[in-house]
Amino acid sequence: MATMQLNDLNINEENDTLLPRKGTILARGEEYPLCVTLRVTSFEKGCAWQPGQFFMVTVPGRGEVPISVSGGDSKSGYFDLTIVGVGPVTRALCELGSGQSLGLRGPYGRGWPINDLRGTKLLLVAGGVGIAPLRAALQSLIADDLLVSSVTTLLGARTHSSLLFLDELERGATDARIKVKVIVAEGSAEWAGPIGVVTDLIDDISGVDLPDTVFLCGPEPMMIRAAGLLIQRGIGPHQIYLALERSMHCGVGWCGRCQLGPFLLCRDGPVLSWDRVSRYLLCAEV
Repeated sequence: MATMQLNDLNINEENDTLLPRKGTILARGEEYPLCVTLRVTSFEKGCAWQPGQFFMVTVPGRGEVPISVSGGDSKSGYFDLTIVGVGPVTRALCELGSGQSLGLRGPYGRGWPINDLRGTKLLLVAGGVGIAPLRAALQSLIADDLLVSSVTTLLGARTHSSLLFLDELERGATDARIKVKVIVAEGSAEWAGPIGVVTDLIDDISGVDLPDTVFLCGPEPMMIRAAGLLIQRGIGPHQIYLALERSMHCGVGWCGRCQLGPFLLCRDGPVLSWDRVSRYLLCAEV
C-alpha cells in the first residue's frame, strides 16, 4: 500500500487553522536509540514560538501527537522537536529524515515566564526527556545574554547513555553564571558521577544558593517531589513552575482530555505555577 503524503491532504489553511500545515525537516540527529531531535521549519506561515510551547505534529496515515519545542531560533524560522519513539506516531516521526515533511498545528499553550526573570537566580530541574523544553528556555536566556544572574540545571536520567544534551549543557557551563549537575539512576563503566534520582541533587541547595524561580519538567511524581523539597527550603509556591503535558489531543481546549481541575492544560498551560495546580496534583497522588 502506498504511504500517504502530506500533499495528499486537502488542506485549506485560509479557512481552517486547525488543519495541519506543512513542515519540512531540515536536519535529524539521533540522541540514543528511539530518541531523535528533528530540526523543522514551516515556510508557509512561519513558526514563531516561545520556550515551553508545543506543536501538534502529524504523520499522515499514522496520527497526531503533541511535541514540546526543545530549542531552535524563532527569528531564523526553525525549531527543534525531541521525540522518543514510544507509540506508532512517535516511532514514525523517529524514522523521518532530512527533507521529508510532517504536519504542524500550533504553536499552542503558555510557555515559561522568561520575560519575568531579569536579574534573578533560576533553577532548572529536569527528569529524562524533560530537559527538552528546558533546553529551549536556556537557549533563549543565552541568546538574550543570559538575562538571569545565574542558572543552575539539575539533570537526571535512567542511564548515562540516555542523558540528553549533556555536551551542550556542559559547553554552556563555561559561563560562570551557568552550573550543571547530573545524576543517573543506574551506574555503568562509562559513568563516574553520582547515582540516584534528580531530586537527590536538591539536597545541596540551601542558603545563598536558593533560587528566585524554579522550572520543573519531567514525570509528574518527580515534579511533585521536587516542588515539596524546594518549598521546605523556603521557595514560595508561586516561584515554582511546572510543565504539565497530560493527554493533549486537540491542542485548543475543546476536547477536555487534558483537564486538570479547572485547567485545560493545552490552553491554560502546559506551564503553570505550583500554587495554582498543587491541590489537583496532590489530590491525584492520594
